[in-house]
Amino acid sequence: MDWLPDGRALISDRRAGKLYLLASEDSTRTLICNAPQAFTYLDSGMREVLVPPTFADEGWIYLSYDSSRRDSTSTLVVERAKLQDSCLAERQILFTALPWYRSGYHYGGRLLWREGYLFITVGDRHFRDSAQLLHTHNGKIMRIHDDGRIPDDNPFVDQPEARPEIWTYGHRNPQGLALDPATQQIWEHEH
Repeated sequence: MDWLPDGRALISDRRAGKLYLLASEDSTRTLICNAPQAFTYLDSGMREVLVPPTFADEGWIYLSYDSSRRDSTSTLVVERAKLQDSCLAERQILFTALPWYRSGYHYGGRLLWREGYLFITVGDRHFRDSAQLLHTHNGKIMRIHDDGRIPDDNPFVDQPEARPEIWTYGHRNPQGLALDPATQQIWEHEH
């Protein structure tokens, strides 16, 4: 859940795979149209919605959700979109976690905004050893620009066979990200 500047709230319902707009004056809940179709099985679904501080000027919101393919594999996807009335418009996929797996566990999907960067958690997808491997996104925290570009100063950007989006690695299932407003330090927790 996150708040729009006008007092309305955007709410992601993980289990239902839906995104809602909650009115500030009477708590009326409206289903957001043109939202992504989230995969909902076991631990998967509509993950998180983020309204960055730049929303009033640029209009973008950010979503994380789980997606599936016909071969029964699934993964975490992050996109941005503009909210027009109660519909999403100009949807753009910014990140897709690789590889896709036949596992319904440990997707991650937490989003955090800091100074124009988007931080994204990806769980180990129940393949714990993969959190130590830099050629997968599993068990990592990613850092990308707000439009999906990869920052030049990410730690593994010039390392062959490493995913350049990786910011930190060795995580199991990151379930929370928080920003200390005084220090701008990022705190992550997992289980």
